[in-house]
Amino acid sequence: MKYTTTAFSARHQHHARRFAALFAAVVIAVSALLAVACKSAPTMRTRSGSPHQETEKLREALYAKDFNAARAALAANANPNESYPQNKPWLFIALEHGLDWAELFYENGADLETRNSSGFTALLALTDNRKHNTMRWLLKHGADANHVGNGGFTALLLAYIHDDALAVKILKDAGAREDIFTHSVSGNAAALRDLLATGADPNQLNSGGRSALSYAAGFGRADCVRVLLEFRAHINHRNPHHGGTALLNATKSDLPNKIEILSTLIASGADVNIPDHHGITPLISAAFRQDNDAVKLLVESGAKVNAKTQRGARALSYTTDAETEALLLARGAKCGEKPRFTCARGGKRAEKSKVVASDGLYLRDQPSIEGKKLVLMPGEATVTILSRAPARHHEWQDGLSGVWYRVRYKKLEGYAFSAFIE
Repeated sequence: MKYTTTAFSARHQHHARRFAALFAAVVIAVSALLAVACKSAPTMRTRSGSPHQETEKLREALYAKDFNAARAALAANANPNESYPQNKPWLFIALEHGLDWAELFYENGADLETRNSSGFTALLALTDNRKHNTMRWLLKHGADANHVGNGGFTALLLAYIHDDALAVKILKDAGAREDIFTHSVSGNAAALRDLLATGADPNQLNSGGRSALSYAAGFGRADCVRVLLEFRAHINHRNPHHGGTALLNATKSDLPNKIEILSTLIASGADVNIPDHHGITPLISAAFRQDNDAVKLLVESGAKVNAKTQRGARALSYTTDAETEALLLARGAKCGEKPRFTCARGGKRAEKSKVVASDGLYLRDQPSIEGKKLVLMPGEATVTILSRAPARHHEWQDGLSGVWYRVRYKKLEGYAFSAFIE
């Protein structure tokens, strides 16, 4: 069959009209799909400056606490997942500034699971600092309640360590799970027994190398210590990171039932002479803390009185109590190695050290920042550490953790903060 030119043109026009109609239908359908997708998708950020420039603007806004500048930088493609020096994520700073900042960062892609140099997420860091409202905000927005940071810490474990009942409730309501470590710190011996009876390993270690027995001993949970020993926890386990045992950990506590814990461990076969990786034995640890009852118990249980640390210190290097000093001397105790450790007035500690604070360090009349200033000891000044101030916990001064030492500078004796002494 032959087509005339007119017939062919009419047929071509008919096909063209059908194609145009089909194309228009496809365009309408795709436009509708795109409209739905755009409606449900998050708002795209404007991209004005380079990411590096805008991220620098965001850093400046964080320092200045300039919310509007931060919002503008984030809208212009700044990266909300950068970190301050020393690996402090910017999200952590935003959370410190307030929940309006937190919302701003979250809406612009901040990762709630970003970690600091300690492997802590924001939730762990805020639990450690008891920031309950911000904890709630993070959990509401999907933060992992069971993240494990460096050292084996979970948010729930930190809440128990701080004896923070409200934080415990907030976390458990959000699905935080209990385990043998949390029970050993909280002292829930019945729940611990139930876990062990249903197959939990009493010798499980967390990522920090800590055992449940080490936690229970360090936090004075005598019932938990007994339950763990009943289920054959390894009593002389050494932490692979620092070499400490449950017995050594117990000597480092300032709890009123320390002697009960030590006695229970020793009666169950704890070796009183196992040192950590620095050579510190339970006896040296007890002497360093001026814990005379613990020193006596350990000596009577066979502790070696002349064991030395890697720095050459012995128990007598730290002892200032006359009765304890007499006990050690009667067992043949010797002084520490010179020149770092000498024995003045029997076992009196005398360790030569230097002030490392460049602008100097005040010698005070009391082991407290409120103590009267006796004299400013210049940087690099030589001081003699006489003893650790008794019954003092670690505290923070100018961002550094330490304890108070009794020291001698020239002919003056007083107290100085350990973080600023070599």
